[in-house]
Amino acid sequence: MKIVVGLGNPGREYERTRHNVGFEVMDRLAAGEDVRFRKSWRVNARIAKTSLGPEQVQLVKPQGYMNRSGEVVAPLIRKLGKRASDLIVIVDDIDLECGRIRIRAKGGAGGHNGLKSMIGCLGGEEFTRIRVGVGPRPDGENLVEHVLSAFTAEERRKVDQGIEQAVEAVIHVIEEGVESGMNRFN
Repeated sequence: MKIVVGLGNPGREYERTRHNVGFEVMDRLAAGEDVRFRKSWRVNARIAKTSLGPEQVQLVKPQGYMNRSGEVVAPLIRKLGKRASDLIVIVDDIDLECGRIRIRAKGGAGGHNGLKSMIGCLGGEEFTRIRVGVGPRPDGENLVEHVLSAFTAEERRKVDQGIEQAVEAVIHVIEEGVESGMNRFN
């Protein structure tokens, strides 16, 4: 079983912002598999169960805010008897132009507080991450304001393409492995 986690913030005020691209990827994955997210009674998350290729998969949207994502995911991993290596995390990235994706088998947080929380709570960096570019912050703009802002129409068009590509990447990584995914999508 694989666990695919999209990082984001719960609540209407954060929908369709740069920081919630991970949630948008999860929503598209669930829609494509015709499954619905339900509130988990085990952890503070919304979870959808499905199969992608030969693999049973849990799609997870932590509801504990971006900077505390690890506090939700680590207990879930333990309860399911899984390891961090069974995890694929979808996250926004301001260092990539809008719509570009990048897959990594493991690595650091790169300044991303959601990934810092995941690494801290899991006790290591041994999980796959798929980063979706949301564009750099303009000169002089506060980082928090930038990641919590909406996209322009042109940026939205590009990020929607990136979200679709991230959905394809998740399926590819599950079916063919992370190395094959990196070769195809990076």
